Amino acid sequence: MKRYVIRLKTLLLIPLLFIFLLCLFFLNASPLSSQEQREPPVSQASSPFDHLTFLSDGLQSLAEQWESFDILHSALNYFSVNQFIFNNLHSQEKLEKFTLFSLISFGFLLGCLVLAWHLHKMLRHEKHLKSELHDMVKKFSHVLKYAPDGMILLKRDNTVLNINQSACQILNLTEKHAVHQDITALVCDPEASSKLAELLNQVHSHMDQGDNLPVSQQITMNTTPVQHLEIIASETAYHDGNEILLNIRDVTVWVDREEKLKSLSRALEQSDDSIIITNEKGIIEYVNHSFEKYNELNANELIGSDAAHLILTALQNPAELAKLQQQLVKGQTVNRIISHRKKDNSLVYMEKRISPIRNNLGKISHYITTGKDITDRVLFESKLKQLAHFDILTQLPNRLMLQQQIDHLLQQSPCPVMGLLTLNLDRFKQINDSLGHDTGDQVLLGVSERLQAILRENDMLARLGSDEFAILVVSDNRLPALEQLAERILRHLSEPMTLGSKEVVVGASIGITYSDSSHSTSETLLRQADIALYKAKDNRQQQQYRVYNRRMGANSVKRLEMEAQLRQSCGTERYQYYYQGRFDSQTRELSGVEALLRWVDDENRIQSPTEFIPILETTGLIIEVGEHLIQQACKQLRQWQLQGHWLHFALNISARQLLNSDIVSTVSKAIQSSQCDPSFLELEITESVVMSDVKLALSKLRQLNALGVRIAIDDFGTGYSSLAYLSRFPIQILKVDREFVRDLPLNKESVTITNAIVELAHNLNIDVVAEGVETKGQADFLASIGVEEFQGFLYCKPLPLSEFETRFLQPVRNRKEQSTY
Repeated sequence: MKRYVIRLKTLLLIPLLFIFLLCLFFLNASPLSSQEQREPPVSQASSPFDHLTFLSDGLQSLAEQWESFDILHSALNYFSVNQFIFNNLHSQEKLEKFTLFSLISFGFLLGCLVLAWHLHKMLRHEKHLKSELHDMVKKFSHVLKYAPDGMILLKRDNTVLNINQSACQILNLTEKHAVHQDITALVCDPEASSKLAELLNQVHSHMDQGDNLPVSQQITMNTTPVQHLEIIASETAYHDGNEILLNIRDVTVWVDREEKLKSLSRALEQSDDSIIITNEKGIIEYVNHSFEKYNELNANELIGSDAAHLILTALQNPAELAKLQQQLVKGQTVNRIISHRKKDNSLVYMEKRISPIRNNLGKISHYITTGKDITDRVLFESKLKQLAHFDILTQLPNRLMLQQQIDHLLQQSPCPVMGLLTLNLDRFKQINDSLGHDTGDQVLLGVSERLQAILRENDMLARLGSDEFAILVVSDNRLPALEQLAERILRHLSEPMTLGSKEVVVGASIGITYSDSSHSTSETLLRQADIALYKAKDNRQQQQYRVYNRRMGANSVKRLEMEAQLRQSCGTERYQYYYQGRFDSQTRELSGVEALLRWVDDENRIQSPTEFIPILETTGLIIEVGEHLIQQACKQLRQWQLQGHWLHFALNISARQLLNSDIVSTVSKAIQSSQCDPSFLELEITESVVMSDVKLALSKLRQLNALGVRIAIDDFGTGYSSLAYLSRFPIQILKVDREFVRDLPLNKESVTITNAIVELAHNLNIDVVAEGVETKGQADFLASIGVEEFQGFLYCKPLPLSEFETRFLQPVRNRKEQSTY
């Protein structure tokens, strides 16, 4: 600034000096003293050299004071203006010269003023530029420091000259630690450091070739978490050297987003579902490979076309298409199941779903259509429908189909006359257990064929259950006598049935009912026919039929009343055990006991198990009742053990208890609450129960055995299936059925079978208990072949608790076992 002020003053002095020289030139005069001015003019004509000498002295004086700011004042004082005007303006010629001099001086002075003004303006502009430059430097310095991207300024040798906060944060550095350090050494990941060094070498190489274009590279930092960095490097040459600017941007989010988009793209392309994406106008923009495959079309042919023609081809209904388009415009999601026949004439079922895609403003920008091949599901559902209404084995209508048909006929006006027969095969369980399930299935198929051969075309034959069938007979006028039809059925079924090399004879019991009015229902008719069937089987004679009457209905009501009593008395003392002893075959002393369930009705009469146990089984009450009785049995076992009676305590477990309840948990809780020794607790199951679901039974028996409980097979010998699995089950006791014991030792077949059972059990380390021992001869024979224990009326009948204890359980003198237990 000071430099420009000096220049301005110098420019003002130059024209003044020039004016002064002009005055001397035009006036041809020099300044005189006052004495000399008063002399005559003649004396004024002095020598020119005197004037030059004087002028030389004056110029020398001015030169000495040139650099001083007081030079103008000194020059004006040196000359006397009044004398100058008085001595030089007294003639016309000198006046003209002075006027010309004044004009020229004024012009130069004006030019100097203009020049001074221009210099002043340039000075202000330079000051303004300096201010802007300072603000710009400050602004760019602030931007560099607080920019979201990392900025690093490097020297030519790759050492850090300057680094901003973002770069420190990205590289996990501090500015103090980073400055004057090699940037490649500051990157902890070796692979990333190597790539950065390679990038810097490229920058130097480009600069050497005169190319200063930026070079970029993406570097992955294998840190935790992984960082993806995009680095842009550029080198700039200055008068005092070169500098490299690194722009570092953390693009981890973008890389992750790109990978996610790629994954989504791959998912769309590789999806088994067919996918179409259209814009808001329905123009197809994307079609995946699955759509091309299922529809046998090419994506290039579809992209850019209207999707409406595809929907119309599928719906085959323009009105339905218009309705669908209206739903889509409203932003609703549309679901449709359509069928599509391929070029090979195969039918494909597709589940289509069209959903809107909205942008950030909430407006629909695209539609996505997904299609899933549900051909297998449709066929499966069709098969399920078939299974829901038809029997798998015989392909006959099942109970549901029969009920629907009866209800449909009852709703007709006028209502047709109907009769219903329910049929249950005799001895089918024995055939199934003895000859196997495959043979049993063949018997059922043979029975269904014989029944269909007897019936009319409009009669309906249905299979209701395992070995139970139903026949619906319908007539518009007069119903034929169903008793005659029942007799024909019984007669045809009694004929031997040849199955391969085997000949099987099956019988049946039949229940008959008639529809008396339109107020009947399918449930009513089936219940009446079942009551009649139950009465036909209750006579304990085979090949019987019964026709339903109201008296049977009353008996059925009685059965329902018993069911209600059984339900209400659950957990009370009306359920009680009778005890039958088991005796050692050698010493004939009491070694165990079996608890047999009894029930007392409202009239205080003890009911036989054959009366109420089937009701408990069919209603499922056996599970609830069984839990209470297992608790009671364990408490009784514990009480006898405390008294010193260490008897094996046997309980009968039904199929429902074993397979349809959590019996393992029930037994475990009973053992823990009673604190009894579980090694003396025995659970008896029949072989038919085990074989009904081998896998589930095996699992639960192993869990029970793990509790310390012993497992016994009751009524062994009535079937063959148990022999194949006997070694697999955790069985400790085998009870020979009373059917084999009854004819011992006279019946040779019974002797052979019993010997085989005992030998088989002993080879498997299983104890044998014989049931139904009623004579001494039976006992002696069984003891001779190695049977361990007897059970039967010969030694003990089922007795109430008090009578059993009085007769067999005397007080034990030695209490050591009790005290140590």
